Amino acid sequence: MKSYVYDGETFWLTAELDDNNYATFYEYDQEGGLIRIKKETARGIVTIQETRSGIIKE
Repeated sequence: MKSYVYDGETFWLTAELDDNNYATFYEYDQEGGLIRIKKETARGIVTIQETRSGIIKE
């Protein structure tokens, strides 16, 4: 069974738990863009994807 965890204020997906209760964590920037995905493993938490944009805000 998969479980999902959502942020109470923004309703963004923050974590997803798999059948073995290992979590995949999702991190967002202030505007709601996905910036990082981390995966929990038997050896600890590792970053599996990271996205950065070079857009300068004025």
